[in-house]
Amino acid sequence: MAEKKYNIIKAASWYTIGNILIKGINFFMLPIFTRLMSTHEYGVYSIYIAYLTIFETIILLGLSSTVAIAKYAKEIDFESYMSTVLAIPITLSIIVMAVVNMIIPFWGDILSMNSILWNCLLITSMTGAVCNIIGARLVIDGRYMRYLGYLGIHTIGNVALSLVFCVTIYKTENVHLARVYGSTLSAIISMLYLQVSTKTAFHFQKENIRYALAWGIPLFFHTVATVILTQSDRILIRYFGAYSSAGIYAVATTIITIPMVLQQSLQQAWIPWFYGKLDKKAYQEILWLNDRYIALFTFIIGGFMLVSPDLVHIFTGQNYWPCIYSLIPLALSVFAELMYSIPISVEYYNKNTVYIMTATLITVILNIILDVLFIRLFGYHGAAYATALSKIILFLMHFRFAKKLDHHPMFHSRVLLISFLFLAGLNLLIVTSINILWIRLILLVILILFGGGYLIGNKEILLKEIRNNIKQ
Repeated sequence: MAEKKYNIIKAASWYTIGNILIKGINFFMLPIFTRLMSTHEYGVYSIYIAYLTIFETIILLGLSSTVAIAKYAKEIDFESYMSTVLAIPITLSIIVMAVVNMIIPFWGDILSMNSILWNCLLITSMTGAVCNIIGARLVIDGRYMRYLGYLGIHTIGNVALSLVFCVTIYKTENVHLARVYGSTLSAIISMLYLQVSTKTAFHFQKENIRYALAWGIPLFFHTVATVILTQSDRILIRYFGAYSSAGIYAVATTIITIPMVLQQSLQQAWIPWFYGKLDKKAYQEILWLNDRYIALFTFIIGGFMLVSPDLVHIFTGQNYWPCIYSLIPLALSVFAELMYSIPISVEYYNKNTVYIMTATLITVILNIILDVLFIRLFGYHGAAYATALSKIILFLMHFRFAKKLDHHPMFHSRVLLISFLFLAGLNLLIVTSINILWIRLILLVILILFGGGYLIGNKEILLKEIRNNIKQ
């Protein structure tokens, strides 16, 4: 039987539509949760989520990132490898949970969290780690509908259960616990869905553990550092300020999921295509699509920057409006994520996880230094600029490392440079004229006309190239 061709346009369309409908729920529920929760309560929950994200990454041990490596490694049995890497975070979670529950009665709260919160955190971390590993396989296999089904169950379950708890048990106080219990229960349900629907087995094989740890440990430091890079902002904001400041900043990080969803959707569709083209050494096709990939996302981020003040006014209460000044530089950091996703994928393909670990560890140390400096100088908005600058530096290091592994250009540097300078200039212009609506409207119209004119003027060649180059 002939191998089914992978269609990047179809995959990107489904990922984008599905992720907008699924992950957009969190954004559209923002007006409800910001009114049910004070800035203090929202801040408490956002700090819990920051710790949850860090511990989930620790439990995961970088193993989800090894799935793509194992898929193209001819020296191992992929099915057996999957069963082994799934058993590792489950075993580790059980051990950590036992230790925490033995310590807390004597030690007291750890990181200002009691045993209930710790158990919720560790259960959610374990289920999240398992889902990340299975999800990584679904993405690399191009099984996007099953992956989107998992995201739907997890996201809708989280919101629905949290709302039920918010308006019943925790209606008047400790509202953050409603969100905690909602996220824990939805994580369990979504893991069971993935495990049953994919008929996944869990068992150890000594040889697979050796490969998993050899690939995963460097990636573990990379993923932990990446999470610290994204989560340290609100923890340090809380340290130097208050829960309310962390809560306002957390709203900005929620709204920024709009372009992040698009970036992740495009990347999820792009990764199997990119690895397939690297495997065939089809560098001209890679160069052609990646240039347009960067240009497309430049228009998306630019448009988001221009409408972001209005989104904040529409979807949040007035107490949260100051988050606008954090939201715009965070949009620039999302573009930086797309920038470094290209060279880091070259490093993954070449199985050089040491480069990935090195770049990320250097960047996370730099980010913490910049966070402390910028938060002290400019308040909590400074954390957003520290994040954007750190991710730009991360791209530059990955770009240099990837060049050592594969000297072929993966995109034209001038395309990336023009895109970045355009967005950096737009960031400055919007921040300095944030309350002048007509300036943003004129810029938005120009952006739409320019992008639309390019598409119309190059319609024939684009369609021809898409037909020739998007399938593998």
